[in-house]
Parts: sequence; C-alpha cells; structure tokens
Amino acid sequence: MADNITLNSGSGGSTLAADDISNVYHQRIKLVSGTDGTNEYSDDVCATAPLPVTVYPQSQKVFEGINSCAPTFYKVSVAAGSTTSIIAAGTGKIRVLAMVLTAETAAGTIEFKSGAGGTSLTGAMTIADDAALILPFNPVGWFETASATLLELVTVGCALRGSIVYIDTGE
Repeated sequence: MADNITLNSGSGGSTLAADDISNVYHQRIKLVSGTDGTNEYSDDVCATAPLPVTVYPQSQKVFEGINSCAPTFYKVSVAAGSTTSIIAAGTGKIRVLAMVLTAETAAGTIEFKSGAGGTSLTGAMTIADDAALILPFNPVGWFETASATLLELVTVGCALRGSIVYIDTGE
C-alpha cells in the first residue's frame, strides 16, 4: 500500500506524509534542519543526518542572579568549646551551599553566626559524639551571613571536623 494520504481526495487536495503500519496510518512529521522551505540534509533527522545542537561544557560556577560565583571548599577543624571565625568576610554574603561536619571527642552543640559574636544563623544544633551533620547541596543555600561579614562557628562540648562548600555572593 502507498504510505501517503491525499487530503480531500474528491477535489485533489494536498498529500500528507504518512506511514502505513498494519493498515493504520501514522502521520510523518518533518524534523529537519534548515530555514523555512528547505532541508539542509537529504533525509529526515537520523544518526547519519543529526539535528545540530550546541552542548555547553559543565560549569564549575553557581549563579547568583546573572553573576557567576565560584564555589569555595573550606576544611573545618575546630576545637571543642571554641568560637572560631571560620570563613573571613568577603565582598558579599557568605552563603553555605553544602556541609558535612562530624563531632569528635564528645556530644555537643554547634551554632553558626553572622559576624564575630553576631546574629545567629542556625540556632544551637545538637550533635552526638561521632555523629555527622550533613547538609546536601542546596543551590539557594542553607544560610548566609550579612554582606561583607565573616562566618563564625561556636562549638560547645565537641570538636568538629568536616568541610563546607560556600560562595561569596559579591553583593
């Protein structure tokens, strides 16, 4: 059987591309590359005539609005019962995107603050001895300091080890 269908066959209408599969017509759609009315290839898009696409390489950047920010990886090593400025003030806000911390020596509490002795960002969080606090990657961040303000970590009863991934928003 012929695969195409003539539309309005009684008055000589246009021909519609179709594929006859077991006496059922399936419309064929023209997926080609080119300007209107042209086909840059001699056949439909397929393995030998692929649809042109642009692939962008993986980025090592996180975007804050239209500004790109390179994530920074910070190694945490804080003694028990200490108040430590762990990340120095940048030009913008320090936004924590991911974190893993483990308590060593004993259970305790940890708290992040914006600025030395500043505003609490997290409240006191309890962590058991040899336990981990994991904040998986969050593109909008878990918490952030005020602009151009350091990130402080307060520990009570436990030493901490781990890492923090953050950006300086530049704002």
